[in-house]
Amino acid sequence: PHNENVYFIIADVAGKGIHAGMVMAKASTLFEIMSRDHVDPDEMMFHMNNDLFLTKTGGMFVTSILGEYNIRTDELRWVNGGHQPAIIRKPSGNYEQFDSNSPPMGVILQKNKSVYKTHKVNLENNRFYAFTDGLSESLNSAGKEIGIEGSLKIIEQNFNKDSSKQLSDISNTVINIAGDNKLSDDLTLISIGN
Repeated sequence: PHNENVYFIIADVAGKGIHAGMVMAKASTLFEIMSRDHVDPDEMMFHMNNDLFLTKTGGMFVTSILGEYNIRTDELRWVNGGHQPAIIRKPSGNYEQFDSNSPPMGVILQKNKSVYKTHKVNLENNRFYAFTDGLSESLNSAGKEIGIEGSLKIIEQNFNKDSSKQLSDISNTVINIAGDNKLSDDLTLISIGN
């Protein structure tokens, strides 16, 4: 948080192990430094991308949604670099999906920030969600991935004005649905708004 702005990031690194952990640690550090300096989301992803690319991550890359939320104006700005879609829930219970149209970080050296499109909405009574593929690729009791549509159903089934409770309930639902299949990946979700 910085005065009325809250910076956020959700990210997933391709691969596992120590090298993947080091790549994610670097991405996290870059985010911390640039959010402290109030860098715009598209500029932030541009610089993070080029830094990670020059690190020579050995084929590893980071998908990410990063942005800033102004708690006074209720404006939310974010960039999606190759990550799962961002979701906006309307008060009616309808969902709007914002797919990524930008590459993940660390794949290609970018010449300018124009490749990273900034989405901007006024949340008002809407709620924003972002999650890792640990949600959409989780398995149901039949052993099949639930996908984005299944993820939206679980989000809606567990909707609660208390977003902390909702996120906890979503996690518990996914774990219960998986049953004996267990989770094969991390499950991370964030929400912003009413």
